[in-house]
Amino acid sequence: MDPKVSKRNRRGVIIAGLLLAGPTTLVSSPSLVSGSGSGGVLQSAGTLRIHISSAGSTITYTGPLAVPSSQVISIDSRCNAASATTLLAITQTGGTGAGIVNNGMGVKTKNTCATAQGQFTGSQTLTIALGSAFPADVRVDTAEFDVEAKHGARFGVQLDASATVTVIPLSTSADNGPDSGVGDNNRVIVTENFRSATLSAVGGAIAFEGGGDGTYAQYLAAGLVGPIGTSLTSADTILKLVREYDHAVACGGFVNATVLGGAASSATFTRNLNSGAAECEDIPVTLQILATRVSLLKTTLGLQTEAPQAVNAQLRIVWAPVAAPVPVPLSARQIDLDGDGSAFGFESVRWCSGFDTVTLRAIHPDDARFPGGKLPWCLVSSTEVLQANGTVVQTQVYDGSGDPFWR
Repeated sequence: MDPKVSKRNRRGVIIAGLLLAGPTTLVSSPSLVSGSGSGGVLQSAGTLRIHISSAGSTITYTGPLAVPSSQVISIDSRCNAASATTLLAITQTGGTGAGIVNNGMGVKTKNTCATAQGQFTGSQTLTIALGSAFPADVRVDTAEFDVEAKHGARFGVQLDASATVTVIPLSTSADNGPDSGVGDNNRVIVTENFRSATLSAVGGAIAFEGGGDGTYAQYLAAGLVGPIGTSLTSADTILKLVREYDHAVACGGFVNATVLGGAASSATFTRNLNSGAAECEDIPVTLQILATRVSLLKTTLGLQTEAPQAVNAQLRIVWAPVAAPVPVPLSARQIDLDGDGSAFGFESVRWCSGFDTVTLRAIHPDDARFPGGKLPWCLVSSTEVLQANGTVVQTQVYDGSGDPFWR
């Protein structure tokens, strides 16, 4: 299966691969872990790298989403760790906060830099969750955790506040700390969809780490790098992100909206051929009718190769009946051209400027706010039909690209 797209049909089950490193041996063992998820089409949304080191800790995002590229985890003189929640939120239970000691993160119970302040044990937990910059439909698809354990600890993983805590054995042949370099590290690979993961130590103590115990070459030589880390040449803890959509739509294809609210009676997204000679690949699309608006979410990257797609599409909306004069004024319909109000907010819809008889496509009005100087969506047609009960049903067709809201 292409790694960039999959039909999620493994609801409630994840596979956790575990790499165990001892002084001279490498053991591989699979385990089953309970999780959560739903059906859909997935497309890569980038990666988060969590680097944890006493010399400086960071969270770095690489990918197509318009989110910050980095987040610093600060460490004070008492080894207290703190960070924003933009990319990743890190919280704890059972102590006063998170701490980083000897390249390991744990739960603080004392205002010191003792080794135990960079570990979690007993009822203490450490939770990592995708931050506020990521939309709700962005999730972790695969996690490669770098951890250390001591005193026979096993690794507890609880996804999305599930009632199930999966317990995974770890290599504990060496003591936790900087004295053994990467010799006492473990790489735990979780391959299921989640927004948050709560980590615990079942017996003993565990430190959550991120490549700080040695160089990438040292981790690699010890067999302590997962497939994603190998591709990125990184020993950090790595989260592979995906975004979920309802449909995969080819050129010439269409999808009908999922009705979740009463803003419209129906809506249909129809994809035309790409602009120019660009070869068509399926793109992911989610089209929903909500209580107060119609929402279109898609990307312009192909599902097969992630090649850019010069998407052309039309959206037909049959609005819910309204008690209004005939015709319904256009000012009654608005569009948020960036879909979240971050740049533009709602504004009145505009008619297309005309029709190109050569390309057989609508001509969009000039608008310097957008790449290419053209308004991304414009109105092709609008009709109003008086119903027997005195209400009016308005049907509109829009032409364009991008991910807007209509209301």
